[in-house]
Amino acid sequence: MPSGPQTFLSPAATLLVMALLFAGCGKVDDDLSAPDAASWCDDPLGGEAARVTVRRSRQDDGEVTIDVDKFDAQGSQILQATDYDDDQDGFDQVATFRYSYDEDGNWTWRESDFDSNGSLEERAYQEFDKGGNLTEEGLDEDGDGAWDWLQRTEYDGGGHWIQERTDLDGDGDWDVVITATWDEEGRQLSRLWDGNADGTVDSISEYTYGDDGSEMTVFDDGADGDLDLTERLTVSADGTVTTLETDDDGDGVIDRVFRRTFDEDGHELERAVDKDNDGIFEEVQTTSYTSSGERLQVSADANGDGEPEVVTSYAYDDEDRLLSVETWTSQDAVALGSSGGGPWTSVTTYVYDGDRIVKTSRDFDDGALQRSCEETSIAGIRTVRACDDDGDGRDDSVTTYAMCD
Repeated sequence: MPSGPQTFLSPAATLLVMALLFAGCGKVDDDLSAPDAASWCDDPLGGEAARVTVRRSRQDDGEVTIDVDKFDAQGSQILQATDYDDDQDGFDQVATFRYSYDEDGNWTWRESDFDSNGSLEERAYQEFDKGGNLTEEGLDEDGDGAWDWLQRTEYDGGGHWIQERTDLDGDGDWDVVITATWDEEGRQLSRLWDGNADGTVDSISEYTYGDDGSEMTVFDDGADGDLDLTERLTVSADGTVTTLETDDDGDGVIDRVFRRTFDEDGHELERAVDKDNDGIFEEVQTTSYTSSGERLQVSADANGDGEPEVVTSYAYDDEDRLLSVETWTSQDAVALGSSGGGPWTSVTTYVYDGDRIVKTSRDFDDGALQRSCEETSIAGIRTVRACDDDGDGRDDSVTTYAMCD
């Protein structure tokens, strides 16, 4: 479900930013004009909104789609409407959502009408105790008045959950029961899973802790007394190195090792993975920092050849404000998400003008521009975003945001 940012400008400020964009202070294609999000604040569709997001986007067939999302004061989405051809004859798809809240702002009731036909397609509820812990929740998946899924959770005096029961099919019988225990310091000691709620434990996880910061986790799948997985976390005497050793099959032999190294200020310097415990770390990520503690460069070697496949560099101004982020991905980094061409480069820059920030992002494949976006915010509040999704110089989507009175 689409979501907008947490805060927005007032309608007047949004219109001001749009005017600046049309005056040449931002990239908005004449063929895909910026929508007026503020005009939807008073529209009755979906009910009263606290904030609105409107997006116009160009599809492959040339048609322009408009999406309108409205949110209430608690941040819950109350409207999702789409017009696939922007033909001014109404929306092709409209979904509305109604919420009720308790005095702490937690939603306690939700009704969903996914096709705006006046009939509820889904209902859901939540209940909380005085400490704000979620104690019960239910889902009616088809709006027929019967609960199709239920879950109840109990807590101890410290607010830690101690039992969770789930009815997966709404027949009134519990199907899964999970029980947990905790020590006086709030650390979990055990987790017992009864997969069919017949009163017999089907799997057990147990946790122990050492005074030196070490932790041990053992897992018994089947609750037959045989350990199927063991994890041991150790911490060096000076606290700068943590090592996680894993026995994946419970045979007493360590199969994998994960190591993290920190400086004296707690900044992570390296994380490394030895996939088969042969003493060779096949994956290594290193991070360097500026004198003020900001990240300067992150390098990732994904195949243990000693050469990084992904490098991300950061630049800052004299006030430690972020100026740019550049990520280079080699042709060999398919496992890390490369497009398969390459090398792939992503560059994001930030321009500051008082409390106005313009963020520009560009993605390149072997030097050729693939995608670019420009986003404007004022006083930390996002106002407009325009994206060219295929690198042809035209905006393929423009989104505006508004805070309603």
